Amino acid sequence: MSAVHLSGTFAFVFCQDLNADTELAASNGQTVKALTIFAHALRFFRNHALQELADQSQTRIVDDDVRWIITVPAIWKEPAKQFMRQAAYQV
Repeated sequence: MSAVHLSGTFAFVFCQDLNADTELAASNGQTVKALTIFAHALRFFRNHALQELADQSQTRIVDDDVRWIITVPAIWKEPAKQFMRQAAYQV
């Protein structure tokens, strides 16, 4: 997997119209697929959670030891829900 280096701050509003084609724009004008950003965020949270569990239990914890669940608001439309699934599968 290649690293994504972004300069600037990405600002966006969560909305129920989020889909695989959604792009985010930084204050410097650079754009990137929202799916890439969400996948990186989920990967960070997963790695951080695994590290915290390992630190607290003094045991090596792997992905298979955890059942991961991501919830989304019920008001979101199906494309937005599918978007979150796709981001999670990339992790």
